[in-house]
Amino acid sequence: MPMKTKTIPKTATTTASKQSSAKHPTKKVRFKIKHPKAKSVALVGSFTEWETKPIPLASVQAGLWEVEVELPSGRHEYLFLTDEGEWLPDSEATESGANPWGGSNSVIVVDLLGSSRE
Repeated sequence: MPMKTKTIPKTATTTASKQSSAKHPTKKVRFKIKHPKAKSVALVGSFTEWETKPIPLASVQAGLWEVEVELPSGRHEYLFLTDEGEWLPDSEATESGANPWGGSNSVIVVDLLGSSRE
């Protein structure tokens, strides 16, 4: 996860592009963050090649941002990136992992047969 700042698109959508094919089944996972001061928020992580393919979140009410993403089975690390360049963990994540920059990434484990955060 590079520490450089990247501009986030000003328009957000609640529909993320599907990242799989029939060979790789996925599960819908909802990500959300409360950040009243943000003008835009993006989801970045191992499934977006971090800053390469950020997924914009939609503002669903004052200060609340969310997006639903199709993820394949496995362990995925992620953070939220605001328009001001803040890298924020997910307060709802039940796991985290250290990153090489001295911080922590949020972690979600997607199990297609069992449970994950919905």
